[in-house]
Amino acid sequence: MVKDETPITRNHPEGCVCEARVNPGSSRSRVEGLSAGRIVISVHAQPQQGKANREALRVLSDFLGVPPSRLAILKGGTSRNKSVLVRGLSEPEIRDLLASLSR
Repeated sequence: MVKDETPITRNHPEGCVCEARVNPGSSRSRVEGLSAGRIVISVHAQPQQGKANREALRVLSDFLGVPPSRLAILKGGTSRNKSVLVRGLSEPEIRDLLASLSR
């Protein structure tokens, strides 16, 4: 079970919605960890023409082990804070994957 740093996740008819914070312009693209109830994702791309969003979805899909086509930004397309739909994974499955970030 994930501790207090658990990002906000909620069930969705198609899978699960996760709250994320994307930090563009980083030297490396990766899932950094958990902070303030969000999955922190750093991406090298700049926030221009959706490049940072696409890279963030690719990085998150690699971490979760699902194809990028199963992810969609539901809210926050132009914000650093985003709600991301993960199709095909349940909330408990995602929480298990996120547990490795809080260790």
